[in-house]
Amino acid sequence: MGLLGRIFLSLALLPLLNPRSQDARGAANNAIRLLRICSTSRPWGACVVALREATMDRATIEPAIKIVMTEIHSKLNEAARIAKAAEACALAGSVAEGVTVSMEIEQLIYEAGRLQDAASLLDRLSRE
Repeated sequence: MGLLGRIFLSLALLPLLNPRSQDARGAANNAIRLLRICSTSRPWGACVVALREATMDRATIEPAIKIVMTEIHSKLNEAARIAKAAEACALAGSVAEGVTVSMEIEQLIYEAGRLQDAASLLDRLSRE
């Protein structure tokens, strides 16, 4: 299962963390639907085939998009905090240390970008 599949499955299983939640049963059903997505490999590449019942409506996808946006916000806040520390190092005269500290930002920005891709895909799926 690819990264996007794991994100979808994680988002579907999130309400299961609180088994007393009324959303837990719906989340379990959504997770089962997501697991029914079959991957078939061929010599020239892989294709993903979704079963007909794996459609998602806006009511299912909007909470997932909200969770993704919250995670994007968290990653970018962390990147801003690191950038502020790197700037402080540079302004204090330790430019090399500032650059070293700022290198931690790259992974956070990459992850935020992939999360944005996932949110965009979810939004497109909800409009189909």
